[in-house]
Amino acid sequence: MSGIPGFRSAAVLSAVLLLAGCGAGIGDVVDGAAAAKPTPSGSAAPTPAPSDDSSPARRYLTSDQLDEALVGEDGFPAGWQTLPATDTTTMPGKGPIVIDKPECAKASELLNLGNAGIPPMGTAAIVAMSPRDRALSGVTVAAFGAGDAGRLIDRVREVVPRCATFSSTRDGKTFTQETTSVPPLRLGDEAYAMVVVTRPPAGSATSGWAHTAAVVRVGDVLIETTYVNLDGPSPEMPDEDLLRRQVDRVKAALAGKPLPPG
Repeated sequence: MSGIPGFRSAAVLSAVLLLAGCGAGIGDVVDGAAAAKPTPSGSAAPTPAPSDDSSPARRYLTSDQLDEALVGEDGFPAGWQTLPATDTTTMPGKGPIVIDKPECAKASELLNLGNAGIPPMGTAAIVAMSPRDRALSGVTVAAFGAGDAGRLIDRVREVVPRCATFSSTRDGKTFTQETTSVPPLRLGDEAYAMVVVTRPPAGSATSGWAHTAAVVRVGDVLIETTYVNLDGPSPEMPDEDLLRRQVDRVKAALAGKPLPPG
């Protein structure tokens, strides 16, 4: 990422951090003096996506099994290169993130599974950058306690319609976020997809960026693929083959079968 100067490098670091499912994100939010702590919803009934095949027998995946099931660089489109872990350790800014609609912190939880309000029991993640540094893509697999993976999708699905537009401010800089649900790829036991467009303050060196997430639930495991367009606020869906490959690897791991290529 050494060739990405100025404001764009800040956008890259923020996006990488979310893709890797770690560190600070929109979920680290305060409302004035009081912290806005998300609470599980559980009120919205899930909308299952028809399964493309029969679900495997369920069992918990350990951290080592998640790491083993995670796709590698070969799973990404040709020319994409994975980023070293050191690229995911810093997010620009030091102060708290203040959101004008505190409940909208929940809207980002599927973009940052490691810091979700319903925490996973374990995660594994990989991030890659496209040729010419124009986009980022990431994959996260996260194992949850019984029923928690579905409840996390529920709480995001329920809040997104109320968070079509909101703003977040950090260190005096205010960004506008626009969130919307989009039709998901029909895989697994349940699927959900969403877009978050971020627009920076006036006078910034970039017009913004678009962050798209496609999430598939297989039992109590969430598989998330994300795509960040760094050239502007035009969203693009994550690579379908990448998502299918990761879903297949998780299904095989859950069934105790040999992992398919990835």
